[in-house]
Amino acid sequence: MSDKMYDQKIENASNLKRCGNCDAALFCNRECQFSAWPMHKAECCVIATFNRLHKSSSSVSKLASLLEALTFSFHPKKVDNSKTVDVASSIGMNGPELPGWFFTVDFEKASKERQKALFQAALELYGLLRDDECWTRDKESFPRSSYTLVESLPRVAPAAEQLQKHFIEMNGHLLLFSAWLQHPEPPATQAVPFEDRSFFGVVDSLLQISTLRDGVDVFMDASQP
Repeated sequence: MSDKMYDQKIENASNLKRCGNCDAALFCNRECQFSAWPMHKAECCVIATFNRLHKSSSSVSKLASLLEALTFSFHPKKVDNSKTVDVASSIGMNGPELPGWFFTVDFEKASKERQKALFQAALELYGLLRDDECWTRDKESFPRSSYTLVESLPRVAPAAEQLQKHFIEMNGHLLLFSAWLQHPEPPATQAVPFEDRSFFGVVDSLLQISTLRDGVDVFMDASQP
């Protein structure tokens, strides 16, 4: 885009077209939006998810449905895939059954559709549970295309503190931890733009939330002989 076109765009900001999905990114016209879609697609999903959750009523039932999408069950599980068995053994769980909260999908062997559904569930959990510490930690990695003002994103999820407590009571933090153990993310993950993070990268971001991280620490301390 030339300087002249850029100046014209800024001077005529009222004529910019807003993305109908995320309602945040702005484009000079439909052709511009179409050509930018390959770059905007991933961040569009993240921004739209955050905005939708911010406007909706957050509830414990929503947390439950997302955990169910991540294989949560109220009943013990019998598993036979080697990845889950190895992960369970790494934290001293060697019995024929695993707790209902244990993540039992071998993500890398799951279908693309299943992987996408798991990613979306993790992303929505982050959207519901993120607090001000998340904003401070992840702000520089939140979606920000050339046309998106990152400051316009909701900084803190409604009722985040209350929902975090419910999440702990439901053993959601342990489900995330058992998922993360399949593919522990390096610290550098936090520097990756949020929209470019993998399923495990989003799970890692969730486990950076202090309430969830403390819950995992309590579990691991209690598991030590």
